[in-house]
Amino acid sequence: MKKRALTLFEVIISLALTAILLGVLMRSATRLFTTRNFVEHAKQEVLSKKMIQERLSTLFFSLRKHEPSEKGLSRTLPQGPLESNDGTTLTVWLAGLIDKDPSYCGQGKGELSLIGEDFVFTQFGDDGNQRKEVLLQEVESLKFLFLDLLAEPVRLVDSWTDKEGEFPSHMILEIKSKGSKKPTQFAFFFSTDDNFVVYHPKTGIKEEVKK
Repeated sequence: MKKRALTLFEVIISLALTAILLGVLMRSATRLFTTRNFVEHAKQEVLSKKMIQERLSTLFFSLRKHEPSEKGLSRTLPQGPLESNDGTTLTVWLAGLIDKDPSYCGQGKGELSLIGEDFVFTQFGDDGNQRKEVLLQEVESLKFLFLDLLAEPVRLVDSWTDKEGEFPSHMILEIKSKGSKKPTQFAFFFSTDDNFVVYHPKTGIKEEVKK
Protein backbone atom coordinates (compact mmCIF):
# COMPACT_ATOMS: atom_id res chain seq x y z
CA MET A 1 0.00 0.00 0.00
CA LYS A 2 1.42 3.36 -0.97
CA LYS A 3 2.16 5.72 1.99
CA ARG A 4 0.59 9.18 1.94
CA ALA A 5 2.90 12.13 2.46
CA LEU A 6 2.10 14.72 5.15
CA THR A 7 0.41 17.83 3.96
CA LEU A 8 1.78 21.29 4.72
CA PHE A 9 -1.08 21.89 7.16
CA GLU A 10 -0.25 18.73 9.11
CA VAL A 11 3.43 19.68 9.32
CA ILE A 12 2.52 23.12 10.66
CA ILE A 13 0.21 21.58 13.28
CA SER A 14 2.96 19.16 14.36
CA LEU A 15 5.51 21.96 14.68
CA ALA A 16 3.04 24.07 16.68
CA LEU A 17 2.31 21.21 19.11
CA THR A 18 6.04 20.54 19.50
CA ALA A 19 6.67 24.22 20.24
CA ILE A 20 3.89 24.24 22.85
CA LEU A 21 5.28 21.14 24.58
CA LEU A 22 8.81 22.56 24.57
CA GLY A 23 7.49 25.82 26.04
CA VAL A 24 5.73 23.96 28.86
CA LEU A 25 8.88 21.92 29.57
CA MET A 26 11.05 25.05 29.58
CA ARG A 27 8.73 26.83 32.01
CA SER A 28 8.72 23.79 34.30
CA ALA A 29 12.50 23.55 34.16
CA THR A 30 12.83 27.29 34.89
CA ARG A 31 10.53 27.02 37.92
CA LEU A 32 12.46 23.98 39.12
CA PHE A 33 15.84 25.75 38.91
CA THR A 34 14.39 28.91 40.49
CA THR A 35 12.97 26.92 43.40
CA ARG A 36 16.24 25.05 43.78
CA ASN A 37 18.25 28.28 43.86
CA PHE A 38 15.82 29.78 46.40
CA VAL A 39 16.13 26.73 48.65
CA GLU A 40 19.93 26.78 48.40
CA HIS A 41 20.02 30.50 49.19
CA ALA A 42 17.67 30.05 52.15
CA LYS A 43 19.78 27.12 53.38
CA GLN A 44 22.97 29.15 53.18
CA GLU A 45 21.29 32.08 54.96
CA VAL A 46 20.09 29.84 57.80
CA LEU A 47 23.54 28.27 58.16
CA SER A 48 25.27 31.67 58.18
CA LYS A 49 22.90 32.99 60.85
CA LYS A 50 23.38 29.84 62.90
CA MET A 51 27.15 30.38 62.70
CA ILE A 52 26.68 33.99 63.87
CA GLN A 53 24.62 32.83 66.85
CA GLU A 54 27.25 30.24 67.81
CA ARG A 55 30.18 32.62 67.26
CA LEU A 56 28.64 35.42 69.32
CA SER A 57 27.59 32.99 72.06
CA THR A 58 31.21 31.85 72.31
CA LEU A 59 32.36 35.46 72.31
CA PHE A 60 29.93 36.56 75.01
CA PHE A 61 30.93 33.58 77.14
CA SER A 62 34.32 35.32 77.48
CA LEU A 63 32.79 38.55 78.78
CA ARG A 64 34.15 39.48 82.17
CA LYS A 65 33.15 41.68 85.03
CA HIS A 66 35.31 44.45 86.41
CA GLU A 67 37.88 43.16 88.87
CA PRO A 68 39.95 45.11 91.44
CA SER A 69 43.35 46.25 90.27
CA GLU A 70 45.14 44.19 92.92
CA LYS A 71 44.13 41.08 91.00
CA GLY A 72 45.91 42.44 87.96
CA LEU A 73 42.79 42.71 85.83
CA SER A 74 42.14 46.44 85.61
CA ARG A 75 44.40 47.47 82.71
CA THR A 76 42.61 50.84 82.45
CA LEU A 77 39.47 49.14 81.18
CA PRO A 78 35.99 50.51 81.96
CA GLN A 79 33.84 48.86 84.58
CA GLY A 80 31.25 47.27 82.37
CA PRO A 81 31.83 44.00 80.45
CA LEU A 82 30.02 45.51 77.46
CA GLU A 83 28.94 48.95 76.38
CA SER A 84 27.01 50.59 73.58
CA ASN A 85 26.25 54.30 73.18
CA ASP A 86 23.70 54.22 70.38
CA GLY A 87 22.92 50.55 69.73
CA THR A 88 24.84 50.39 66.44
CA THR A 89 28.24 49.44 67.89
CA LEU A 90 28.93 47.11 70.80
CA THR A 91 32.24 47.27 72.70
CA VAL A 92 33.13 44.21 74.77
CA TRP A 93 35.87 43.45 77.30
CA LEU A 94 36.93 39.84 77.32
CA ALA A 95 38.96 37.53 79.53
CA GLY A 96 40.48 34.07 79.17
CA LEU A 97 41.28 34.53 75.48
CA ILE A 98 43.49 31.88 73.86
CA ASP A 99 45.20 32.61 70.56
CA LYS A 100 48.36 31.65 68.68
CA ASP A 101 49.26 35.35 68.68
CA PRO A 102 50.27 36.31 72.26
CA SER A 103 49.03 39.89 71.78
CA TYR A 104 45.46 38.56 71.56
CA CYS A 105 45.68 36.25 74.58
CA GLY A 106 44.40 36.79 78.11
CA GLN A 107 42.29 39.92 78.39
CA GLY A 108 41.32 42.14 75.52
CA LYS A 109 38.92 44.57 73.95
CA GLY A 110 36.68 43.90 70.98
CA GLU A 111 34.07 45.72 68.96
CA LEU A 112 31.05 44.52 66.98
CA SER A 113 30.01 46.98 64.30
CA LEU A 114 28.86 47.50 60.73
CA ILE A 115 31.71 48.41 58.38
CA GLY A 116 30.36 49.17 54.93
CA GLU A 117 28.02 46.26 54.29
CA ASP A 118 29.90 43.82 56.54
CA PHE A 119 29.04 42.86 60.12
CA VAL A 120 32.52 42.76 61.65
CA PHE A 121 34.13 41.78 64.94
CA THR A 122 37.28 43.83 65.52
CA GLN A 123 39.72 42.59 68.15
CA PHE A 124 42.39 44.91 69.56
CA GLY A 125 45.76 43.42 70.46
CA ASP A 126 48.24 44.49 73.13
CA ASP A 127 50.67 45.65 70.44
CA GLY A 128 48.18 48.17 69.02
CA ASN A 129 47.26 46.04 66.02
CA GLN A 130 43.72 45.15 65.05
CA ARG A 131 42.24 41.96 63.67
CA LYS A 132 38.94 42.00 61.81
CA GLU A 133 36.62 39.02 61.41
CA VAL A 134 33.72 39.34 58.96
CA LEU A 135 30.69 37.62 60.50
CA LEU A 136 28.11 38.41 57.80
CA GLN A 137 28.13 40.20 54.45
CA GLU A 138 25.50 42.25 52.63
CA VAL A 139 24.08 43.75 55.82
CA GLU A 140 21.92 46.86 55.54
CA SER A 141 21.61 47.72 59.24
CA LEU A 142 22.07 46.31 62.72
CA LYS A 143 20.85 47.24 66.19
CA PHE A 144 21.73 46.16 69.72
CA LEU A 145 18.94 46.30 72.31
CA PHE A 146 19.30 45.65 76.05
CA LEU A 147 16.71 44.80 78.68
CA ASP A 148 17.04 47.39 81.46
CA LEU A 149 15.53 45.98 84.65
CA LEU A 150 16.07 49.26 86.52
CA ALA A 151 13.98 51.28 84.10
CA GLU A 152 10.37 52.15 84.90
CA PRO A 153 8.70 50.40 83.24
CA VAL A 154 11.14 47.62 82.39
CA ARG A 155 11.96 48.03 78.71
CA LEU A 156 14.46 47.46 75.94
CA VAL A 157 16.97 50.28 75.48
CA ASP A 158 19.51 50.91 72.72
CA SER A 159 22.39 51.93 74.98
CA TRP A 160 24.25 50.29 77.85
CA THR A 161 26.90 52.40 79.57
CA ASP A 162 28.13 53.09 83.12
CA LYS A 163 26.22 50.15 84.60
CA GLU A 164 28.86 49.51 87.29
CA GLY A 165 29.99 46.25 85.78
CA GLU A 166 26.50 44.78 85.44
CA PHE A 167 25.29 42.59 82.62
CA PRO A 168 21.88 43.17 81.05
CA SER A 169 19.63 40.19 81.73
CA HIS A 170 19.46 39.68 77.98
CA MET A 171 20.34 41.39 74.73
CA ILE A 172 18.72 41.35 71.31
CA LEU A 173 20.67 41.84 68.10
CA GLU A 174 18.66 42.87 65.03
CA ILE A 175 20.31 42.36 61.65
CA LYS A 176 18.63 43.47 58.42
CA SER A 177 20.22 41.97 55.33
CA LYS A 178 20.05 43.57 51.91
CA GLY A 179 16.87 42.60 50.10
CA SER A 180 15.10 41.29 53.21
CA LYS A 181 11.80 42.83 54.26
CA LYS A 182 12.36 42.62 58.02
CA PRO A 183 15.37 42.12 60.31
CA THR A 184 16.42 38.85 61.89
CA GLN A 185 16.60 38.86 65.68
CA PHE A 186 19.19 37.05 67.78
CA ALA A 187 18.64 36.77 71.55
CA PHE A 188 21.44 36.35 74.09
CA PHE A 189 20.85 35.75 77.79
CA PHE A 190 23.43 36.65 80.44
CA SER A 191 23.51 34.96 83.84
CA THR A 192 25.50 35.99 86.89
CA ASP A 193 26.40 34.26 90.14
CA ASP A 194 24.77 36.79 92.43
CA ASN A 195 21.32 37.34 90.96
CA PHE A 196 18.62 35.88 88.81
CA VAL A 197 15.51 37.22 87.09
CA VAL A 198 11.94 36.33 88.02
CA TYR A 199 9.68 36.17 84.98
CA HIS A 200 5.90 36.56 85.23
CA PRO A 201 4.19 35.22 82.06
CA LYS A 202 1.23 37.61 82.25
CA THR A 203 2.98 40.82 83.20
CA GLY A 204 6.49 40.21 81.86
CA ILE A 205 9.79 40.55 83.68
CA LYS A 206 9.21 42.42 86.91
CA GLU A 207 12.12 42.01 89.28
CA GLU A 208 15.69 40.94 89.75
CA VAL A 209 16.25 38.89 92.88
CA LYS A 210 19.56 39.04 94.69
CA LYS A 211 20.90 35.91 96.35
